[in-house]
Amino acid sequence: MDPAVAMVRAYLQANGYFTMTEVPVMEALKGGSARMSTDLDILAVRFPGSKGIMTGAPRSGGRRRKDVDLKLQDPTLENEPDCLEFIIGEVKEGRAELNAAATHGRVMRAALKRFGAFNDKQVTHLVDDLLARGEARNDKPEARVRLMAFGSTPPEGKVRYEVIMLDQMMEYFSRIIEEHRDLLSIFNTKDPFLGTLMVMAKAGLFEK
Repeated sequence: MDPAVAMVRAYLQANGYFTMTEVPVMEALKGGSARMSTDLDILAVRFPGSKGIMTGAPRSGGRRRKDVDLKLQDPTLENEPDCLEFIIGEVKEGRAELNAAATHGRVMRAALKRFGAFNDKQVTHLVDDLLARGEARNDKPEARVRLMAFGSTPPEGKVRYEVIMLDQMMEYFSRIIEEHRDLLSIFNTKDPFLGTLMVMAKAGLFEK
């Protein structure tokens, strides 16, 4: 997996999203053949009320301690707590831009159908709004879909999608590590990006 994609995946997962990466988009051709159109770097969905918690351990007598909210949400994402959040994302190590292929209506349609939350009529409406302004809303289920680009430098000119910089994500990880430094000695993860961050943190590289 591309290291920048791994970083974005870890960032979105820490913020409560379920993710798919490098999702292929296929096109049906005449005669029953097909071709690869493009791939989507990241698809993500976050359910209302998602939180990262430490579950309360049992007390003597059978009662349980209260869960602890780890407060992992990054305000940069501007999530709305009461609706489903969907992200169709492009990841770049350089300029944060969407590929031309990724902004075709058929590609947006493939992404929305892969989520499986919307019927054909809703998908058509959502595609139109995404192409017009980079964000779309649905009533039933109550949902927001956003186009988002991640990269190390901003795009040129005005764009119709949201942009998050790689350094903003690193600032987020640094803050979370600092706020939860007491948990690092027992934290274990199989995620390669988060695992590398944890080793760096334990080595004191995030010390202020």
